[in-house]
Formats: sequence, C-alpha cells, structure tokens
Amino acid sequence: MRVGISTAFLVLALCLVAPDAAAQDASSPAPPRDPRESVATTPALGTGVPLDQVPANVQVVDRATLDLHPTAPLSDTLADQLPSGSFSDTQGSRFATTLNLRGYTASPVLGSPQGVAVYQNGQRINDAFGDVVNWSTIPSFALDRVEVTPGANPVFGLNAQGGAAALRMKDGFSAPGTRITTTADSFGAVSGTAEYGYDGGSYALYGGVSGLHDHGWRDHSPADVFQSYLSLGTRGDRLDTGLDFTFADTSFVGNGAAPLELLADDYSAVFTHPDETAEQLFNLAGHAGLALGPATTLEATGYLRHNAVRTRNADQSGLAPCSGSPGFLCADAGGADETIATDASGGALSSTLDVSGLLNKTSTLTQSTGASVQLGDHRDLLGDGNVFLLGAALDFGFTRYETHGLAGTLGASRGVDSLGFALGGDALNTDLRARNRDVASLTPELSLTLAGRLNLAQVDLADLAGTALDGSHDFSRFNPSLGLTYAWAASLDTYASYGEANRTPTAAELACADPERPCRVPNAFTADPSLDQVVSRTAEIGARGRIFPSWGAADDLISLRWSAAFYSAWNHDDILFIASGPVVGSGFFANAGATRRIGVEASLDGHWNGASCFLRYGFVDATFQSSLAIPSPANPFADASGDIHVRRGDRLPNLPAHDLRVGVDVPLTEQWSAGLDGQVVSGRRYQGDESNQLRQVPGYAIASFSSRYRFTAGIEARFRIENLFDAKYYSSGALGDPSAVLPGDSDPRFLVPGRPRTFELALSARF
Repeated sequence: MRVGISTAFLVLALCLVAPDAAAQDASSPAPPRDPRESVATTPALGTGVPLDQVPANVQVVDRATLDLHPTAPLSDTLADQLPSGSFSDTQGSRFATTLNLRGYTASPVLGSPQGVAVYQNGQRINDAFGDVVNWSTIPSFALDRVEVTPGANPVFGLNAQGGAAALRMKDGFSAPGTRITTTADSFGAVSGTAEYGYDGGSYALYGGVSGLHDHGWRDHSPADVFQSYLSLGTRGDRLDTGLDFTFADTSFVGNGAAPLELLADDYSAVFTHPDETAEQLFNLAGHAGLALGPATTLEATGYLRHNAVRTRNADQSGLAPCSGSPGFLCADAGGADETIATDASGGALSSTLDVSGLLNKTSTLTQSTGASVQLGDHRDLLGDGNVFLLGAALDFGFTRYETHGLAGTLGASRGVDSLGFALGGDALNTDLRARNRDVASLTPELSLTLAGRLNLAQVDLADLAGTALDGSHDFSRFNPSLGLTYAWAASLDTYASYGEANRTPTAAELACADPERPCRVPNAFTADPSLDQVVSRTAEIGARGRIFPSWGAADDLISLRWSAAFYSAWNHDDILFIASGPVVGSGFFANAGATRRIGVEASLDGHWNGASCFLRYGFVDATFQSSLAIPSPANPFADASGDIHVRRGDRLPNLPAHDLRVGVDVPLTEQWSAGLDGQVVSGRRYQGDESNQLRQVPGYAIASFSSRYRFTAGIEARFRIENLFDAKYYSSGALGDPSAVLPGDSDPRFLVPGRPRTFELALSARF
C-alpha cells in the first residue's frame, strides 16, 4: 500500500492577562514569585511562564531524574513520574509500551487512539500516518527536561485531548562536559551511553550516542537499539540559533499477548512468533530566536524527518480445506463467506499444502517537513503584566505503506516458517493526501488565560487497486480554552480551567472502519467508511504549594512540595478499536458515541536532611456514556450474532482505575544511599470485553530496591532490584481464540505478562 500525507497548520495566538487584577488593589503587591519555577505554555522553546500562573497541573521531569534512565524508553519514565500516568504493554516489549495520561494514550502501536501530543524542541513528533509516538527513537540520554501539561489544550494542536508533552533536549550550553554510562541486567541486557558537551561562550556543541542489546526475558524476544543526537548552537546579544540531528536504528521483538492457559504453564511463553519491528529515523531540525526589542521576541523552527518502520508478524493463517470446493484451501471454510485461497499469481492453493501459518510483512516510509514561527511580546497592558503571542506552523508529510503476507507453516514452538510464496486476495494501493489549516488564539498565563485554535483538515483516499478505499473526508473544529489562577501566597496557588481539543481520524482508522470487513492492524486495511472527528472537553480545578517555601535552597533541612487536581473530560464521537474476529488484534474502528474520564491526581515530594520521599496517586474512571452493540465473537457472553452489549457506565478496556506509587531514599553514609519504592495498580478490562462481563485483568503490587554509591564527585555505581519479590502480574489483556494454534486451549483470555525480578547494575562517570 502506498500512502502520501500532507498536512498544514496555521496558528494565531493572542494573550490578554491581568495578574490578580480582580483580587488585589494597586497598594497590595503580588506575592513574590519563584524565578526557578517557569514552564513553557506553547510548543515553542523560548517563552516561559511562572508555574503558579499556569491553570494546569503541569508536571516537570528534570535532568537529574532523566539521567538515571539514559537508555530506558521515555514512556517508562513518564509513566513512573506522572501522578496520572500509567502504561499498557499490549505488544510485549518495553520499547512499544503505551503511555496512559488521564485515560488518554500516546503509543507506538498503529491504531491506538492517540490522545497526547508530543513535541521535541518545538517540533511535533506524532508521526503523520497514525499520529503514533515511537518512543524507541527518542534519545533518552539527550533529554534535558520534559514538561507535561495534562488536560485538553488547544494550544498544542491536534491530539492534545489528554494533554501534551514538551521535550527539551540538551545542548552544549546546558550540558557541558563528558558523561559515560554502562548498564547490565540479569537477563543479559547490556547498554551504554557516551555524551560530550562544549560551551564556547558564543557557540556550543553537544553530541551523544547510546546502544542497547537485550536478549529479552520472554521467549524469542530480543531487542537492539541505537540512538544518536547532535546539537550545534550559537548565542548573541539578539540572536540565538541551533541545529539538531537525531538518528536512531532500532529492532525489537514484542510477541504480544499469550493465552492464559499457556502462561499458567510457562510465564515466559509466547503465542506465535516472531512479531518484530525495525525502525530507522533521521531527523534534522533548526531553530532560532531573535530579540526584536527589550520585550519582543521572534522564534522560528524548521525540520526534515524521515522515518522507516518495518514489521514482521506471525499468525495462524485461518485456512482450511474447502467444503464446497474439495481439494483446495479456503478462508472461512464451511462458512457463509467461504473463499478459495490463492497465491500472488492467482493460483488456487491445494489442500495438500500445510499453510497453517501466515507471516505478515509491512513497510511504512514517512517523510515529513515543517516550520513554525512565534512572536512574543511582554509589555504591560493597562499598567499590568501582559504576554502576547502570535504563532504559525506548517507541517507536511508523505507516507508510503506496503504490506504482503507470506504463506508459512506453524511449527511446534508456534513460530512461522515461510513457504516462500506470497498469498493473493485483496490488495491495497492508496494515494492519500490530507491538508490542515489552523488558526488559534493562544495565551500564556498570568492570572487569566484565554486560548483558541481552529483546525481545518481534508483527507482524500484513492485505492489504486480498486474502489474499496476511495473517499474524501473533511474536518473542521475551533477549540477554545479559559483558565484562572489565584496565588494565595508565595507557597500556595489554586486554579480552574476549561479547555477543548480534537483529533481527526487517521488514515489507518479510515482504512479499517468497516464492521463487515475487520482488519489486522497494522498488517492489512480493507475499507474506507467515514468516521467523525473526536471532540474532547475538559474542566479542571487544582491546587499546588510548598509547605517550606525555600524549596531547593542549599541550606534546606526539610522541604515539601505537593499538587492535587480534579478533572472531568468528555469525548464525543470517540473512536475505538473494536475487537472482532478469532485472531487477536483483528477488528475495526468505529465512533463509539460519548466516553467520559473523571479523575483525581495528587503528588507529594519531600526532602529532609539528605533523604527524599515521594507519593504519586492517580485515579481515573474511564467509561462509556453511550449504549451500543459491538461484535466480539471471542467473548463467551456474546449473543448469537457475536455481539456484546455495552451499557452506559461500562469501563473502557486496558485502563487501570487506580495507580499508586511511593518511595523513599535514605543516605547511609556520605557516599552511599539506599531506597525502596513500590507501585500498586488496580485491575483493568480486557480488550473485547467492553461490556464488562468478564472478571478483570488482575491488579498487582510490586516493590523495588535501589542503592547508589559515589566513589568520587563524578563517578558512581547504581544497583537496582526491579520487582523485588518476583510477583507475577499482567499489564494488558485481550480476547481471542487460541484453539486454532493450541487445540487443547479454550479460554479466550490473552494476557501480556510483566517483567519478573531483575537485577541491574549501572556505572556512570562525569568529567
């Protein structure tokens, strides 16, 4: 399949702010602000706003935390650090995990409902084809800071329904010197990073590489990851410039969910294999900032991006001897849609062939380019502080997608060996173009925040092999937001906000939206019915503060920081993947009416005399708000037509309601420290059990131990035991029919097992 995508965005920003004008008279000065607490409120790098003037529960992950995990996928770190963050591992690989943020997802899995926008140095990195986020290609070692703004936010454009993550990368100005790390674990994984930064005053250089090889703790599940990052920058009295280059080459096997009965016998077993993903990324980005005056700045960013993703996936073929045409193999043999199977040349397959397996191969090549510009003005308005922003962005992308299936034999270990010929049948050749034009009014925050964005999108599909995928789709939406903050004191502020965001159906969703012709994402697409765009509306109230305002001072003996938020988010015309068919992962996309996410999040971070502790809690009640019937033939509660009946209030699948994380770290000597941390996660519903009739995927509790020893100021060793008590747990679930591969198994529940106890040792040196 060949797909071309072009997108264009136009953003107009306007800010009108009057700090505490309604709450204070002219003789009452505003509470003092902490200059160390400043966050970006747009994708651009330059503009910062004091955190206590932002009407959102912004979470910041700093370099000290990021540097502890230089080769770990960023999704793992964010799931651990965000109060409302969790992860779902539907693929069975840590490099393909899905980050859940307030019940919305940012995932590398094509077909996942992408509800989080991700930016790297101001560049949007949700891929053009399916808005996916490929965590494995983000160089974690080169991250300087990550700011996550949860809640529907029009400023960050499409997909910012659950929020947005802004990644700021290291450069020679912020990270001078040399840093080397090496890590090994008890399952044979080895990794290393090397970084170097130079600050020449008016110019700077930063570069780094990382490599990882992991045998994998599950059967047939290796991984190889290489990442590199280079940054060149200059600074002048009025002009700053930068040029960044990212290259990544990754290959990992995530063999997905396995039947419950199989895992009961062997916790590390896989169902069918291989399920391999290989990816190469080239990304070149430039950015500049110009001071037009004492209070006026102009920022610009441009990029070129090439991303190649290739997959190889093994499945049962579903072919059997024909009942109506003896001597041949058929799909849906004996059923109403019995069809003789053919090879690529159209020849019928003899029933004497053992075509018990299918090796699906896909290739997705995406080239993207874009630019953005933002004008900022910080002059007072009517005697009060004011920030005015005017911005524009353009993004274009072209994707070439190809897929074919090789006939194979399913072996005793459930691996598929190719028979050397491709299967025939439905083929798909698509030329797709999408055009988006956006107009937005943005407001960085003082006390009143106003924002808005107009998204216009057109998606045209042309099936070069027929007419099944032909279609033209147009979408438009203006998204506003409003927020208020109130600083009660220097160490306490509260806020309230309302925001809207939308996402348009992706090409992958539009190409797999026919309930009569379910597809196996991402291996095949079948038809192009229209889908409606998803609109999200979020209302939120929150508070944050510091019990000891001198947080972070060198002479602090004790300090405590906290935040809490309550939110309600409604999705209208939500698009969900409906499991349909006997093969795990087959189904179709559909508008499922309204869904709702109500939640609470809270965090607490403390320091006392060298010791530290944290508590993070997230609760989300993610439910259907519309009654509907959807096909799920593998569900034992399905009716005679294979449908299950979803009622209002049924929970969305694979989203845990509760996630609690706690930890403490204590200095034992001046050089040595040790700590314990734990996580408790509640159960989640199976994909395919949207009617909530089966028992949930069980919740779990795991504990971990860590220790650090500093040999010198720049050399240290870290030791960690993950899953200290070797608990067996599951991070996602789906329904399917295992009997075609395992004739003795009948339980439809498939699970992805969690990582068992793992010992890890890391050494790092800074010069």
